[in-house]
Amino acid sequence: MTRRGDTLFELTDAMLCEDGPVTSPVDLTLLAEHRRGHGAMYDALNQGRIDVGRLRKALAMLPQPKAADGRLVLAVDVSAWLRPDAPTSPDRLFCHVYGRSGRSSDQFIPGWPYSFVAALETDRTSWCQLLDAVRLGPDDDVAEVTAAQVRRVVADLIDGPGLYTQARKLPWADIPLDHRTRDRTHHREELRRLKAAAFRHRDYPGARQAAQTVRWRRQLSTGKLTTERVCVTTSPDVSDATPAQLAAWIRGHWGIENLPHHVRDRTFREDNSTVRTGHLPRTMTGPRNLTISISRQNSDTNITAAPRHTGHDHPRPPTALGLT
Repeated sequence: MTRRGDTLFELTDAMLCEDGPVTSPVDLTLLAEHRRGHGAMYDALNQGRIDVGRLRKALAMLPQPKAADGRLVLAVDVSAWLRPDAPTSPDRLFCHVYGRSGRSSDQFIPGWPYSFVAALETDRTSWCQLLDAVRLGPDDDVAEVTAAQVRRVVADLIDGPGLYTQARKLPWADIPLDHRTRDRTHHREELRRLKAAAFRHRDYPGARQAAQTVRWRRQLSTGKLTTERVCVTTSPDVSDATPAQLAAWIRGHWGIENLPHHVRDRTFREDNSTVRTGHLPRTMTGPRNLTISISRQNSDTNITAAPRHTGHDHPRPPTALGLT
């Protein structure tokens, strides 16, 4: 709480100590936990500030509920805070509310929809631990907001106890160079340097080794030089994975970008598509992925020419899917 922190803390303490549901912030000022007056409460709500990023990381550092097999299960849901009697509230949307007597009694009530991410547990209790909440605006795409929200939560969970931060702060300048490669492809020259060191973290007992790779790329046509520095952690020990193997694994991650993503962006022009409403982008992605998968299954190296060949050979798709 970066501004009006004392008042906001007392307001939060009073909210947690309230016996029943909180229907009005003014009622919280009557509790013993809130030692300030009404004016301080309104001033904190209007002028107070909360560092949302630090709050999100603090939630990620708490012990998380897990499934019976030890996995962390995340759930995403959109719930509405109905505000039909607040016409001056900005960015209200018509939220769908299910009726009690069937779909014919469903209603659309003005309110604020919120996207929640929570960690679930598989016990008999229905408790869950909230990790993030984002209010959806009129111009927001639910799929895009949810994807960005989940990526952010996962990144906070991974680096919650400071795994990446500790690996990044290792004395890499004093660690000797372990692996070095130089390539000249795709109209650019690349130099990669990798350093590896034994690594331990109390909250991640499986982390055994950390590596830092530095990439220098120079475009041959323009001479532009870019530098990228990446730190990674891995479970194989120093004796189980050599620096050359680590370098190959790190470069192997780019295969995901070069195979499906590059083909979808460049061959199928997915980024230039004007289909951006609701679930239509996800629906259009399915046929593209199916086409790419069938082409890979048929050992087609040119994905651009593969759909044209399929268009001239109509029995080819059912045969590739095993339908004939």
